[in-house]
Amino acid sequence: MYDTKWLGLRNGGNARLKKITLNGKKLFFLNYWTSAPGGKLEIRKDGLDGQILTSIDLPATQGRQVIHVPIPETSGVHDLYLLAKNPSVKTDETVLMIEWFAFREGFPGMDNPKSQHMERTFMQLVNMNPESVPVMIENPKEMARTTYVFERGNWMVHGDAVTPAVPAVLNDFPKGAPNNRLGFSQWIVSKQNPLTARTLVNRVWAQLFGRGLVEPLGDMGTQSIPPIHRELLDYLSLKVMNEMNWSVKSLVREMVTSSTYRQSSGLNNKQVEKDPENRYWARGPRFRLSAEQIRDQALAVSGLLSSKMYGPGVMPHQPEGVWMTVYSGEAWTKSDGEDQYRRGIYTFLKRTSPYPSFISFDASSREVCLVDRIRTNTPLQALTTLNDPVYLEAAKALADQMEKDAKGNIRQLVTSGYRRTMFKDPAEDKLIALVKLYHQALNNFKSHPEAATKFLSIAPAGNKNQQQIAAKAANTVVANALLNLDEFLTKS
Repeated sequence: MYDTKWLGLRNGGNARLKKITLNGKKLFFLNYWTSAPGGKLEIRKDGLDGQILTSIDLPATQGRQVIHVPIPETSGVHDLYLLAKNPSVKTDETVLMIEWFAFREGFPGMDNPKSQHMERTFMQLVNMNPESVPVMIENPKEMARTTYVFERGNWMVHGDAVTPAVPAVLNDFPKGAPNNRLGFSQWIVSKQNPLTARTLVNRVWAQLFGRGLVEPLGDMGTQSIPPIHRELLDYLSLKVMNEMNWSVKSLVREMVTSSTYRQSSGLNNKQVEKDPENRYWARGPRFRLSAEQIRDQALAVSGLLSSKMYGPGVMPHQPEGVWMTVYSGEAWTKSDGEDQYRRGIYTFLKRTSPYPSFISFDASSREVCLVDRIRTNTPLQALTTLNDPVYLEAAKALADQMEKDAKGNIRQLVTSGYRRTMFKDPAEDKLIALVKLYHQALNNFKSHPEAATKFLSIAPAGNKNQQQIAAKAANTVVANALLNLDEFLTKS
């Protein structure tokens, strides 16, 4: 095996395929590549000197190539031997590299000449090699290997053979369920296993309300704190299984349309006295948004967020030097166009070099599986939303929209920005404070025009005079302040 991924056969070399079921198999598919012409691959049955099932000529390829050849009808289970030969290469040189092979039944209608064009079309498709998503399928039963207990953990000393099952102390498999991954998934969502539904409800509740009905999220067993609202947890769990058909969308709708979720997060003295931690949900949830939500929200209100879906990960702006890869040519190449403004879920994540602004807001570095993120409040978070180029670009785009709405009126400019970010009108004291901030920034940029030009360099202002540039910079300062308000970064 080369790099544990490809089977390489040298000149005169061979490989054994153990216990291959050939009943009904008529075609042999081979995905291989070779740079040396004149090669040949033989498939022999039950030994290196056994019957030759087929002999395949191997012309040189340009990259990987899939071919198929007919094999004689053979019944039973046999060991097959692959033998590679090529007189034009040395003994220690590789004849071919094999990525995968398969024995298959024939094409439908393969004996009908009118159907041969479908066979050609199929082979063209499998050789196109487009971008694709690997889909894992389980090997047939005849290819399943026997699993043994290792005596004292020694893999060379086999104990009893074991078969797939669940611990005996837990519920049995559902009747008729196969002892494989399908059966295991049926067992997980069985109505005799209420833990799955309760765990789902608890984690979705935590996403929406800030904490679960049971804590901690990663332990729903005997060691966890008993749920304060046991009846609510059971009610939603039963509804998920019996009425919602495990639909997360239906579960979210049930929660967000409830009076509990829609109530105000405001706090009074009586609530502080009776329920300071809001464990009885006397008021609505209030907590800081996640790293991805904060970024997506800033891009959304500024009009920059891309609605593009699917595809590979993207690379938005990040500081230089984060990717210090000395052993390869990998580099963080900023995505072009709308890709740099796609949702945070599409941001390329590298375990050894996580996206910095996400880490500042307690996102996982992916070194370990994380069930529940711990929320912190640090100065670095404020520095991120104030100075990160992503948030400055969002502020500049928001300022452009505010300027269009205001038509020269500063109070209207501030009101427009507040409405776009908070979806309500600002209180008078907040309006006065933001108007004051605008005038302070405007006076400063008029006195230091080079500062305004430098401030807007992340998103150039175009051909405008210094006064227009100063006004644009002041607008952006106000927009940036709006994106940093506690009520913008906090769910309430």
